[in-house]
This record gives sequence, structure tokens and C-alpha cells, in this order.
Amino acid sequence: MNTNYVLITIFLMGIITFLFRILPFYCMEFLKQYNIVFHLGKTLPACVMVILVMFSLKDINYAANPHGMPEFISLLITIVVHAIKRNVFLSMVLGTCGYIFLTDYM
Repeated sequence: MNTNYVLITIFLMGIITFLFRILPFYCMEFLKQYNIVFHLGKTLPACVMVILVMFSLKDINYAANPHGMPEFISLLITIVVHAIKRNVFLSMVLGTCGYIFLTDYM
């Protein structure tokens, strides 16, 4: 493969990536007039979190020991910490640490 071909390809991929990342900032004034944009801004973060939780819980083997308990206990830790502290970072860190601890010692 030619070196120039590889360099041109990498350069074009960088330009296209940059354009796609900067495009929403230029379209913001145009998109502000639509109510659907505000609706999606309010609902999509919660929807993404639900999808991530469902994806992480889908492969649990309930027949094998420990029957999915580390996953559900760490999920409960995350929910309780977030309900008390309202700090996303803290709840994610404590839930992840709880999961690691439970999978190692359960």
C-alpha cells in the first residue's frame, strides 16, 4: 500500500470527523426553534441510561451461583447513592466498586 494513500486517507478521516463534531454548533440556532429538540434533550439521557442498564443485565445466568446477586446489589448501591447524594460520578464509582468487590468475594 502506498504511503501517500494512507496519509491522505487519515487526513480526510480527520477532516470529516472534525466537520461532524463542529456541525451541531453551527446548526444550534436553526434547531432551537423546534420543540422536539428540547423534548429529546430532556428524555434521551434517561433513555440511554435505561438501555445501558438493560444491556448490562441481559447476560446474567440466574441458574448458576451467585444467581445475579452481584449485579443487582451493585445496581441497588448505585440507585441508593444517587437518590441520597444526587451525584452521578459518586454513584457510578461506588456502584462499580461494589460490583468489583462482590464479583471477587461472592
